[in-house]
Amino acid sequence: MMKHQKKPENIDCRDSLVEMLSFLTQEERVQLTAMLARKGVETILYLLNPENQALLELTEDKKRAALRMESISEKQFREILSKIEISTRETISEVDHSDTNIRARA
Repeated sequence: MMKHQKKPENIDCRDSLVEMLSFLTQEERVQLTAMLARKGVETILYLLNPENQALLELTEDKKRAALRMESISEKQFREILSKIEISTRETISEVDHSDTNIRARA
């Protein structure tokens, strides 16, 4: 969750932003507007992706683990992924067997 910074009482942030933008030429403002629009659309498309939504909804521990994956070698990554997939298949198999046993008893 984003933390909001407390705005100093005596400074209007909009005025500061307008002042900063006033240093740009008309062409630079046009380019900035186009870039912000493009990046905004790219961000929205990114957020609409179900896989990205799932990543954003991970617990903090799982997010940290996912981010650590970026710094390991491709070989280490494949080994870890293989172990996770084996573990997942075993868990699914155990659930399937459990469901079968429950239905057999009914």
